[in-house]
Amino acid sequence: MKIPGKTLLIRVEVIAKLRSLANILVSFANADGGTVALGIKNKQFEGIDHLDTHKINDFKQVGYDLIHPALKVKTEFQKVTVNGKDNRIMLLTVESSDKYVFSNSKDDVYLRIGDESKKLTYKQIESLNYSKDIRSYEQGTVETALLADLDQDLLEQYKKLNHFNGDDVWKLLFSKGFANRKMTSDDSYVYKLNVAGVLMFAEIPDAFIPGARVRLI
Repeated sequence: MKIPGKTLLIRVEVIAKLRSLANILVSFANADGGTVALGIKNKQFEGIDHLDTHKINDFKQVGYDLIHPALKVKTEFQKVTVNGKDNRIMLLTVESSDKYVFSNSKDDVYLRIGDESKKLTYKQIESLNYSKDIRSYEQGTVETALLADLDQDLLEQYKKLNHFNGDDVWKLLFSKGFANRKMTSDDSYVYKLNVAGVLMFAEIPDAFIPGARVRLI
């Protein structure tokens, strides 16, 4: 039987608490993905068939019960022979995500570094957020926002700060990340304000993004 790459081999009895398994899966998902093989001791099969169905189901559901946001865990069983008898090991595989940073039920975040699942500090979590481009929400297009909805005095101040003397303010907003450009069917393009642009310049940001706020870190 072939064991997939990036696999952590674990003796079932070591996972006395499901939280330990959740932390390992979190660390894999926040890194490059990987597989946990349950039922192996010292690289020898010991199997999982001595466990009751309830315990095995707990392993299957750990991604939903103890990980936030819910983590999809692929479950497989591989047949093995232990002491001349048929048995199984359990493979739990998670993929890497470029959209989410996963945590356990206590909001602790782990990252797989080498052969360790390392608990991250607040600053390290912030760095992981940025590296996964989670903050790209700010670049989402706000279809209903128009230039007329912006604070024109504030916009003029911004133009002066950037020494912008052109007539097309869209070029300034686009170059600074406050607007998106979309191609049209006739190969021309149009500009649309994004979330960052609305938060920065709109007279009434709440009209487009209810409960909008800016967090300074």
